Amino acid sequence: MLFHGVFGNNKVLAKKPKPYKINLILELTSQGWFRVHPTVMQKFEHSKDPEARYLVNLLDNIIPLVLDFYPVIFRSGNWQAYIEAMFRIWAVFYQYQRRHYNKLPLMFLSDVFYWISTNHPISQALTDSLHVFNDYFVENFHSLLRRQIQKSSTPEQMIRQARIIDQMRGSNSFTNTFADNHNIRYSAKQLEYLEKNTALFLLTLFTDVYRNLGRSEVVSADIHLKPKIYDLPTLNTQVDVKILPMAWNTAQVPQTDKHCDLEGCVDSCEVGCVLICGHAYHFECFLFKLESCCRYCTDYLKSGIEKNCEAFQKTLNSLGGRVNRDETVFMDFFLDENVDHNHSNIDLLVERAITALLNV
Repeated sequence: MLFHGVFGNNKVLAKKPKPYKINLILELTSQGWFRVHPTVMQKFEHSKDPEARYLVNLLDNIIPLVLDFYPVIFRSGNWQAYIEAMFRIWAVFYQYQRRHYNKLPLMFLSDVFYWISTNHPISQALTDSLHVFNDYFVENFHSLLRRQIQKSSTPEQMIRQARIIDQMRGSNSFTNTFADNHNIRYSAKQLEYLEKNTALFLLTLFTDVYRNLGRSEVVSADIHLKPKIYDLPTLNTQVDVKILPMAWNTAQVPQTDKHCDLEGCVDSCEVGCVLICGHAYHFECFLFKLESCCRYCTDYLKSGIEKNCEAFQKTLNSLGGRVNRDETVFMDFFLDENVDHNHSNIDLLVERAITALLNV
């Protein structure tokens, strides 16, 4: 929906997008959301609608984490931010039920906390020189090698090709042989137009979401069925509960008949806050009774840590210390980049979309 809303319905969205194109779309989404965030939250600040909270969590939490984790947090060497981001990534993997990835970040964090507790020299090295611990060069060489071999290649052929690649590194012909040349440059004017077009799409989307408030519901016949399936009317799709904000995956699902989700709270007052997880609380309940911590999501994460650490330990024992690691398969993608850059029209459309959302 976003692709066609930004680039036009006549553009073809490939089934396997190339990484740089995925990154472009994510950046446009992030910048477009930045432009419209105050307007949207003015309408949805107190909403606990699953579809609305799903979109806000995606735009406010997950996409910024994906975009900032490596180029900003890791490369800047901010160790404390990196540790926090690693835990946030684990929380996403755990909630999305990603096999292996819901354990490996915990293994890393366990090592780190052990090194800190024993004053191991590597803990100080990580703190001072995080950006040095980079496996990009290995991953990059691996990608180059994979592009030059076939599934039928023998080990000897792979070794021979690896040596050729290594010998050509640094030569003038290396780039011409192994690097794809893509016209992926955009002018500042083009990017600004695309950002505004993305903002327009998001405003229109949230206007429709507002009209559909209260229509998102569990579609499973058995409400105790796991996983639960939710219907998202604006997106016209049915989704596994795992992709909704964390609150819908906990033992205490956000309540539709009252504002505060704290068990036992009977105050009908709706003055409070809705957290990014989806739970809502009165300010007094959250600050004093819960001590500024969402109890239900904390219990959910604690349970996940215990369960996955136990499963990881069993894996280590069964494999004799050998751990299988999933390989990330990079997707291929091509987008047509010819875009009409009529700024006067797009500015007018964005202003009208803001007015429409505020008046809906």
